[in-house]
Amino acid sequence: MVSPTVNKVFNWKVLLLIYVFLFSTFLIFENIHIYYPYSRIIEGIIIFLACLSYFNDELRAPKVTRIVKEPAFWFVSAFLIYYGSSWLILLGSSFYNQDSNLFIYIWGGNNILNIIKNMLIVIGLISSK
Repeated sequence: MVSPTVNKVFNWKVLLLIYVFLFSTFLIFENIHIYYPYSRIIEGIIIFLACLSYFNDELRAPKVTRIVKEPAFWFVSAFLIYYGSSWLILLGSSFYNQDSNLFIYIWGGNNILNIIKNMLIVIGLISSK
């Protein structure tokens, strides 16, 4: 079932244009010798906004009585937590790269967020039985 909010905002032609734009941005800016986080920042923002759209739809018109028993809730929560914070980390990565001690703590935090994301996905897989 397609969300009414997403159905109003996007259609497949617009998404195709956005995808072509983002893919061309990736090809232009990415380099195997130099780290440019632009494509990961855009990816994180898009996934973060999609997760917020899902929760907005669920708050306006709940489709289930207990949302914590819904597997999609756990998957979207995992992506919201990880991608919602990782694009902020990547946005400041040029600042973090200057101090190696700070860099270790920041990426350690990113690894913890990745573990939390994986645990929430496992809870979603278990609840999908």
